[in-house]
Amino acid sequence: MSNIFCQEEDITVMKHLRREEEQYHMQAEVSMVFSDFVKMQAVRSVLIEKLDRSVCVGDPRFFHSSESLCVLRRRVCAAAVENARLKAHEVCNLLGQALGRPLLVREESSQERRAEQREGVASTLSLQEKVGQMSITASSHVFVTFELRPKHSTRKRL
Repeated sequence: MSNIFCQEEDITVMKHLRREEEQYHMQAEVSMVFSDFVKMQAVRSVLIEKLDRSVCVGDPRFFHSSESLCVLRRRVCAAAVENARLKAHEVCNLLGQALGRPLLVREESSQERRAEQREGVASTLSLQEKVGQMSITASSHVFVTFELRPKHSTRKRL
């Protein structure tokens, strides 16, 4: 199952062996890191459905890796620049100009906000509510200067 759903380096197995009188008891804890929520839910459902009561499938714990946060920041900044380009294009149309290439692009500020977490109710939240609490909203404020060009006349001169 590990090859299908996650990389070997994302799986940790800890085994605990103890002796009680003439019997040995082994406990194993398996932790898996998923980057795909749907795959995590599929694995969790299979484990809950197929394993007997001697196995406990814990609730998932959510976190954002530093790599995923960097990707989010880049995407938000790129989207802000694209929004600026679209606005500049609309203004150019109003002024009878053509939008040229960007001359300057500068990110003025960026911000990340986590969803509000309510104290003391974490155990009563559904899985979807826990995911919602771990969501991050990011914004980027950019300053972009574009080149303006005169629109070329499409009429043919005789």
